[in-house]
Amino acid sequence: MLGYIFVIAATVKFGVYQYRSWWRWTGEWKPAKVMNLRDVRLSRPEIACLAIGILLVIVGAYRETLMAFSLL
Repeated sequence: MLGYIFVIAATVKFGVYQYRSWWRWTGEWKPAKVMNLRDVRLSRPEIACLAIGILLVIVGAYRETLMAFSLL
């Protein structure tokens, strides 16, 4: 779970689309485009946090696979 938290924390400010309202009948249901994916730039701490998060998710999935097959 810590890996998912790291990935979310590293990418939290990079919303490409934004909904003005979650209530469908307000007339503002369509998402507004905030930025393009090409505009996304990560700083060094964000890259490190993202890399650690992805590594933790992969290690967790590997350990879970080993435990599922009773090899650990």
